[in-house]
Amino acid sequence: MKCVFLILAALGLSFAGEGSTYDHFRLPTALRPQSYDVRILTQLENPDDFHFNGTVKIQIEVLQNTHNITLHSKDLTIDDTEITLSQIGGEETTENCITSTAVNPTHDFYILNTCKELLAGQFYELSLPFSAKLQDQLAGYYRSSYVNTVANETRWISVTQFEPAAARLAFPCFDEPGYKASFAITLGYHKKYTGLSNMPVNETRPHESIPDYVWTSFEESLPMSTYLVAYSLNDFSHKPSTLPNGTLFRTWARPNAIDQCDYAAELGPKVLKYYEELFGIKFPLPKVDQIAVPDFSAGAMENWGLVTFAESTLLYSPEYSSQEAKQETANIVAHELAHQWFGNLVTMKWWTDLWLNEGFATYVASLCVEDIHPQWRTLQLESMSNLLTIFRKDSLESSHPISRPIEMTSQISESFDEISYQKGSSVIRMMHLFLGEEAFRTGLKSYLEKYTYKNAEQDNLWESLTQAAHKTGSGKCSQDHSRSARTRSVGNL
Repeated sequence: MKCVFLILAALGLSFAGEGSTYDHFRLPTALRPQSYDVRILTQLENPDDFHFNGTVKIQIEVLQNTHNITLHSKDLTIDDTEITLSQIGGEETTENCITSTAVNPTHDFYILNTCKELLAGQFYELSLPFSAKLQDQLAGYYRSSYVNTVANETRWISVTQFEPAAARLAFPCFDEPGYKASFAITLGYHKKYTGLSNMPVNETRPHESIPDYVWTSFEESLPMSTYLVAYSLNDFSHKPSTLPNGTLFRTWARPNAIDQCDYAAELGPKVLKYYEELFGIKFPLPKVDQIAVPDFSAGAMENWGLVTFAESTLLYSPEYSSQEAKQETANIVAHELAHQWFGNLVTMKWWTDLWLNEGFATYVASLCVEDIHPQWRTLQLESMSNLLTIFRKDSLESSHPISRPIEMTSQISESFDEISYQKGSSVIRMMHLFLGEEAFRTGLKSYLEKYTYKNAEQDNLWESLTQAAHKTGSGKCSQDHSRSARTRSVGNL
């Protein structure tokens, strides 16, 4: 059987094709994904052979005439004899219209050359089978473990971490934030596990051929970027709660740590309620799960509807943890849930404006914690701490603008630093104080409503705030140039 081994592509092996001449680090703009149907079967029972395999079906809109389809794939094995491309609608149905494939390992591109030109306005369904080992590097779709103290044995789980550019390690996709689409996830696994994803469970049924395995399908998601897709298989316990509006809220952890989830389980619904009132926009999903992962590279990750945390940032014990640890948990939970609006509902077009995600989440998290725990004086202390951090960071030659050009994929991770978080937060705070409460809230609500399920740039935010200032009569509304100067140069605040 002829297969395309993308692992070997890292050694420089590829298949010839006309699309292989494209060598820019960003995806071509000829196509746009509309929806994904991702079906993944995971093997977690044998520690010597952790792996997964599946199929992704992508519905694609053609924006410009093209002879090839370029998307992302990394460390995946794709059987190119099983790839199909079918036109949706129209008079002619094209099946198996792939003439050759190629890989560009520098940019993680997988390129499919087509038997005929795909014309603007047409829609196609691309089906790609894939398989891979579960990652052990805490990125993509990876395995984690913990020791069950009752049974005195190691238990394995699987979980995803896709930000900033690791969804391509789990399934072939258009792995850039500007390519929002809906996702229908189906997970196959041993019945002793629980399957979680961004959306609620739609159905669980027995696997058709593997004993003791099941398929769990989840409701189709709202349009979102690939880096926000998430799923996990685990044998964790959970603490449920429900918001007044009916949103289900659950907090998950390994069984011998679930007693340390009380604070996070109580806090989370309060945080969501605060943001609904602050932004004037109801939380759009029917549920939120937050899960403490034993092995996790970041402090937390705001996956829409399935927020993942390092255990150290979510678990809190009144008996053993410090007050500082409790405050850290509050700040991080508030930060990640703020992203459900800033970052998830509205997402930056490209990583240049990462600060729109992180600066906003950092600032409004301080407002939220200040409201829930006023005795902590979080807003005042965070503001002072941020300024000290900014002055130190901006004094270095290695500093950079808040809104920085990203010209290669390797630069994305470098932007997750104090400039995007703390300095971005300080700029938002300055705008809040400058515009006043009414104009600030009106502008944020307008911005979120206008770009719901879409992508935005910082100038879109300036426009919404300026219009709100005019509308509320604050008279402080012509600051686009000064705001841009603060975000696009080093040292300004």
